[in-house]
Amino acid sequence: MCSELGDKALVFSQSIPTLDLIEFYLSRLPRRGKRGKFWKKGKDWYRLDGRTESSERQKIVERFNEPLNKRVKCTLISTRAGSLGINLHSANRVIIVDGSWNPTYDLQAIYRAWRYGQTKPVFAYRFLAHGTMEEKIYKRQVTKEGLAARVVDRQQVYRTISREEMLHLFEFGDEENLEASTELDQGNGHTSHQIMTGHQGNVLKQKGPLSHGSCSSDKLMETLLGKHHPR
Repeated sequence: MCSELGDKALVFSQSIPTLDLIEFYLSRLPRRGKRGKFWKKGKDWYRLDGRTESSERQKIVERFNEPLNKRVKCTLISTRAGSLGINLHSANRVIIVDGSWNPTYDLQAIYRAWRYGQTKPVFAYRFLAHGTMEEKIYKRQVTKEGLAARVVDRQQVYRTISREEMLHLFEFGDEENLEASTELDQGNGHTSHQIMTGHQGNVLKQKGPLSHGSCSSDKLMETLLGKHHPR
């Protein structure tokens, strides 16, 4: 969808097998207007991870940023190996497949596109599985970022999480069940699922057309929400 809008994307993951899986599906995407042709690594997408030689990294960056290179759609990047020191300003959409306990890694991933030389609005997307550890990781990220915003001239060198708080990270109790509840309709025996998460829940509960709120400038997200409404 990004390529159809004329935008390039960066896809970040901490997991090499996850990048391999994404490549597996990319290789099966058909090329527009090319019957029988599919996306090809090194042409339609690039990849940067810890196994990429430093000289090759710079070549990939230059080819990706080349304005005349219209064929390449995205670059798959290992978060630990490629979230620092590279400038990929030709991309304006960043997809973070899995978050890190350290929010700096994710922020630095976004800064690969949101930097000098960027001429388009930058959109960042984070994949999050409800009711999993990813939800806990994201909440910890928000807490750490808030703390960093308040304490900029001191370092916290002592442990700030207790054993009880650590064990709580592995608990999914009533608090989470309220957000994703399953109700059994005794009348007809069907099961109805209600999923409400933050601001997205408010959007998905709307009966009428989608509101033109904060996502109005992102036509891609608006299209996705409209396609999958009301789920």
